[in-house]
Amino acid sequence: MSRWAAGKISTYISMQMRYMLVAWLTKTQPYFGVMIDESTDRGGSQNLIMHIRVEIDGDPVSVFWGLVKLRKTTSAADMTDAPLDDLIASQANNLLGLKRDYMVRKWVGFATDGALALTGNDKVANELAEQFTLIMSTHCIAHRPQLTFFNTVKNAFHQIRECSP
Repeated sequence: MSRWAAGKISTYISMQMRYMLVAWLTKTQPYFGVMIDESTDRGGSQNLIMHIRVEIDGDPVSVFWGLVKLRKTTSAADMTDAPLDDLIASQANNLLGLKRDYMVRKWVGFATDGALALTGNDKVANELAEQFTLIMSTHCIAHRPQLTFFNTVKNAFHQIRECSP
């Protein structure tokens, strides 16, 4: 199978999964959260990976939403607009996006890696909270231990260097 064919099959499967997720969210109307993380691909393009977090039969479940390419920069405006454009249904992607009124009533969580561009004053979390008033922003629990470990090792390294002759 060629790389082109594999890419087309992968895209088709992901669109079908998104369609099924949107249909389920639209039908059941659960409260939901969005988790995003920044990444840079091999070509140097900035992206956001997005997951939707919902409760299904009493259990929290994270479902992959998509990889959103940032248009120009990692500015707060671009990092707010790109995921919103991907989440909100338009005429072009009516079956692959959510209705804005549903999002206003049910979007309650926003988790990030704690990057300043996402959580600082006048940044993505604050801009989203202005539009979707139920949102509570949090620093992703998976990133906290990593940052704690990194800071501990960094501090220990500096202390060792200061003590060595």
